[in-house]
Amino acid sequence: MMELKSVTNDKRLRKSSQATSRPMGAVEVLLHLETSYYYTLNPTGAKIWRYCSKERSIQEIVAFVANHYGVSKTKTAKDLTAYVETLVKEKLLEISD
Repeated sequence: MMELKSVTNDKRLRKSSQATSRPMGAVEVLLHLETSYYYTLNPTGAKIWRYCSKERSIQEIVAFVANHYGVSKTKTAKDLTAYVETLVKEKLLEISD
């Protein structure tokens, strides 16, 4: 079993080369090419996914979401870290070394 790397503020994230996506209105539909699993991201998840079209740090993603929705970075960081960890676990996002 592959060990899951920890998602921390100093890590940078990028979309997996095994993940492809298509916008469908406000949502985004993802397909993991290796597993053939489909995922549907809600509008917030879709915005985050699109923002990660370039390699980003957790801090950059937190600032983007907090500014976009007008919420505190502290609250955003807590929620976002859990969400990003799920995307990493599902091999949709990768942590850069």
